[in-house]
Amino acid sequence: MKFFQIFVLLFLLCFFGLVRAEDYIGPNFILRDPVITIGGGGSASPDFQYISSNGQTITGESTSSSFIHRAGFLYFPSIVITPPPTCGDGFCNGAENCSTCPTDCGTCPPGGGGGGGGGGAIITTPQILIKGLAYPSSKITILKDGQVVARTLAGWDAKFEIGLSGLSAGDYNFGLWAADSVGRRSTVRTFSLTITSGVNLVVSGIFLPPTISLDKAEVKRGDLLNIFGQTVPSAEVSIAIGSEELLLKKVSVDEQGIWFYKLDTSEVDYGEHTATARSTTKQDISDFSQLARFIVGTSNRENPLQKTWILKGDLNNDNRVNLIDFSIAAYWYKRSSPPLEVDLNSDGLIDLRDFSIMAYYWTG
Repeated sequence: MKFFQIFVLLFLLCFFGLVRAEDYIGPNFILRDPVITIGGGGSASPDFQYISSNGQTITGESTSSSFIHRAGFLYFPSIVITPPPTCGDGFCNGAENCSTCPTDCGTCPPGGGGGGGGGGAIITTPQILIKGLAYPSSKITILKDGQVVARTLAGWDAKFEIGLSGLSAGDYNFGLWAADSVGRRSTVRTFSLTITSGVNLVVSGIFLPPTISLDKAEVKRGDLLNIFGQTVPSAEVSIAIGSEELLLKKVSVDEQGIWFYKLDTSEVDYGEHTATARSTTKQDISDFSQLARFIVGTSNRENPLQKTWILKGDLNNDNRVNLIDFSIAAYWYKRSSPPLEVDLNSDGLIDLRDFSIMAYYWTG
């Protein structure tokens, strides 16, 4: 019996020694290996305090002005509200984002376009600066209490930033959504803020979920269903297929944020099903996208709601990748300066690599 107890003890020590979890990293703290603990404890820095309990059997949330702690590790970090930078911390005094300073630091450097005649623009500090990730060149719409108050465009890297000013002190409900390069809309991300006179806030960490579309409303069982959308470049998309048994699929994202997955419908039974997706980067994970519904039946029927969609290799924009597109690419084979839409791997040359990409997306 004593030998058995020693064996169990050694097994538990080895097991818990192998348990690992992903670190949570913020601007001024690191939470290492957040696994469920067998005992309580605490740790702190000048900007936060983390206290663990015995087991963390329930979820919960605690916040301060500079961090949010969501217990149980069933949550993922989403919105972080932090004070804006000050003029002496290296962000201002001529830096490109000096407009985020709470006080007048002088003038920003002149803009990069539009004919400039002289001194820079006077700093105007937004009461709220909203920052996050959407899709490359996507259109971002900001709502305040259900009304549109601002719009902006994301950069090629999918990052966006927009400031709001002229708000009276009080409580507000904000929302934002993005439209991708072909007009598909994301879900609406909502959050509430209390505005205090003379206080400026930075809302960061917003990560909008990917857009999602299907090429068919009904698909013959055993045929392929194309699932696609747009998200942050070079991320990974996880697709959840709602069936009697949940199916989980993963696909990589290209440098334009386009993702594309071919679902073999022989994996699901006849009937109605749903598909949804979420994006993952090295730093963050998004919420799930809207639900896309489809039927697995005995025939194929196009999705009337998705007439416009991005399919890599579709060079004549007919929602197909076939011999017509192959002929277009063949014309540019090893010619100089091919069009960007033909150069599928963006290396400045049409070669076998481009045809390999086209073959992957081939629809016939």
